Amino acid sequence: MGKGVPQSYEEAVKWYGKAAEQGFAEAQHNLGMMYLNGHGVPQSDEEAVKWYTKSAEQGVAEAQANLALMYEEERGKACLNQMKMLSNGTENQQNKDLQKRNLTLELCIRMGEVFLNRMKKLSNGTQNQQNKELQKRNITLE
Repeated sequence: MGKGVPQSYEEAVKWYGKAAEQGFAEAQHNLGMMYLNGHGVPQSDEEAVKWYTKSAEQGVAEAQANLALMYEEERGKACLNQMKMLSNGTENQQNKDLQKRNLTLELCIRMGEVFLNRMKKLSNGTQNQQNKELQKRNITLE
């Protein structure tokens, strides 16, 4: 269910698409998720990579993490093509390997940041609940 309206993936794709085309990073990320999961559109790894990349280039950490997972799983022709591009050219094999490692490392760092932030949010909620319970106990002991 949507907030105040019936849930419609098709409507979500329509509005995310309009915002994404105008360069809104969060909309690009959300549109990538819609394509990845086939919600409101035919499932397409290539389209997911396209929108995640646009969002990731604007610094959206979750898009960077999702893109990293897609690279890791070698999903989508776009991912494979980008990896092939890194391995082509006139540079020696050592430089190619370093480029691949740096790209993977950067994406892994972003993924780690996303997961760390999620853990902090979860632990903050747990800590707040523990504090409330301690406060209740102190009130009843007094």
